[in-house]
Amino acid sequence: MRFGLTLALVTLAAAPVAAQAPPLPAAHPPFTLERTEQLPLDVPVNNEHYLLSIALPPSYEKEKARRYPVVYLLDGYWDFPALYHMQGGLLFDKAVPEHILVGIGYQAKGDYDRMRAWDLSPVADRQLEKSGGAPAFLKLIETRIVPLVERDYRADPSYRVLAGSSFGGLMTLFAMVERPRLFQAYIASSPAVAFGDDWIFKREAAVVREGTPLDASLFMTAGGAEWPEFVASIRRFDAQLRGQSLPKLRYAFHVVEGEAHAGSKPEAFNRGLRFALRPYMDRPGAGK
Repeated sequence: MRFGLTLALVTLAAAPVAAQAPPLPAAHPPFTLERTEQLPLDVPVNNEHYLLSIALPPSYEKEKARRYPVVYLLDGYWDFPALYHMQGGLLFDKAVPEHILVGIGYQAKGDYDRMRAWDLSPVADRQLEKSGGAPAFLKLIETRIVPLVERDYRADPSYRVLAGSSFGGLMTLFAMVERPRLFQAYIASSPAVAFGDDWIFKREAAVVREGTPLDASLFMTAGGAEWPEFVASIRRFDAQLRGQSLPKLRYAFHVVEGEAHAGSKPEAFNRGLRFALRPYMDRPGAGK
């Protein structure tokens, strides 16, 4: 019995001791995007409080006298990181000038589909429980967001771009016809142009009949694999624009082949930024 106990103790002592893993830090540092900041906008509109996500260009801190065009991006809670990273590649390729990126979103996380359907739709429509808040939202952009950005950042007020997809694309077109001098370029990715019984078709045609010049750049897209009726409505709007006399509208339409509604956004925005910012890049002395 004594021999068995001694053997057991020797065997136990000879067993290898498991290596102790180093303790993990209490909290890992979060991944952050360089030269970005978030700015709450405590002005309730449509019963919402808004949040601006702002990305400053690489030369912003060094070139203190320089001003930059601004790209205002709708649905910033979804698309701001994508355009931030897209910006880096386009700058490396010298395809766009340096610019400030402003994503427009909400302070509260919630049902973004519901919130944006109200803010980005120009008229009420029976298909949605709440819609038609775009006029108030556009006024907020015009009277609070743009002035704030141009007051607190070295923005060039002579060149502003508005970009959005789906309802955001519809809102982009709404801004073009309602405030044609507020922005100098527009990117409308897969815009929901059939919303409200083709409301944007009728409003755009009325603006042209009234003689209001659409003096801007517009890049519009559709995904080749989107719902057939959705793509057909965008093609109808493209045909309407091409069938009018719009000598001051610099316009391009592109189909993102093989991509559906959400998957078409990266190519749409990549090509759209190139097109929308080209006139600024071609200015004498721009980017210097």
